[in-house]
Parts: sequence; structure tokens; C-alpha cells
Amino acid sequence: MDLDIFGNLTDWGQVIETLDRLKELKQLDRNQDGLTRVLRYHDNWQLRETVFKHIVHLAEPTEELVHEVINITVDEDTYLDMRILAVDALSHLIPLCIKRDDIKGRNLVEIAIENMNKLLNSPQPPIFHEVVSKTLNMVKKTQKNRY
Repeated sequence: MDLDIFGNLTDWGQVIETLDRLKELKQLDRNQDGLTRVLRYHDNWQLRETVFKHIVHLAEPTEELVHEVINITVDEDTYLDMRILAVDALSHLIPLCIKRDDIKGRNLVEIAIENMNKLLNSPQPPIFHEVVSKTLNMVKKTQKNRY
């Protein structure tokens, strides 16, 4: 398997520099496989949090990236702050999926809504419920205005 542009994730300083450079060059969209790989890398929270801070600069999120962000939001083994960052990322990604107005985009929106509803109907810390509720309401409003 070829390594993506981020290379060895244990060299996390270099990975963060690469993320910053890609953001400046507006090339994050071209490197979403790598972003997804970093989000799946549980051995360095700084890298994962940095990816979440850069996700807001994406214009056309991939299905795989959105699924990974959803997976993090529902993963109760992931620490709360990371899950909150994931929900915040969804507040940026899901409107982009709605804007796509294709079957894959609609499926991603429905999966995100379904998972956020499950989170709201399960015992979670109040601050997490608040963030999920806010994002879900924004998504529904955006969806209503689009469809």
C-alpha cells in the first residue's frame, strides 16, 4: 500500500506542517484519504484534533471521510472533547452533503441524522447532548431549505 502525503504518522510534527501547507494551498480536498487515515489513527490525539480543525476548509467531503467523522461521534470509547470536535465537523460537512443533492449525499445526511438522534436518545453528558442537538437542528433547517 502506498503511503499518502502524510507519510509516517508517528512523525506528527511533520504531519501537522503538511496539513497547514495543504490548507494554505487549498488542497485539503485532494488529500481526504490521508485525512481519513489520520482520523483513524488513535495513537495521537493532536493529529486527530488538528484534522478536525482543518475539516472546515473542505469544499467537497468524501463519503469515507464523513463516515469516519460519524463513527467518531458515536464511539463511546473516544474521549468527549474529540467527539464534540467530530459533531462540530459534521455541522460543516453535512450541509455540503446536502448541497451535493445526489444519492450519496442524501444517504450521508440520513446516516448522520439517524446517528445524532440515537445519541440524543441515549445517556450522554449534557454538554454533548447540547452540541448534538444544535448540530441536528442546523442540519434539519438546512435540509428543509434545500429540499
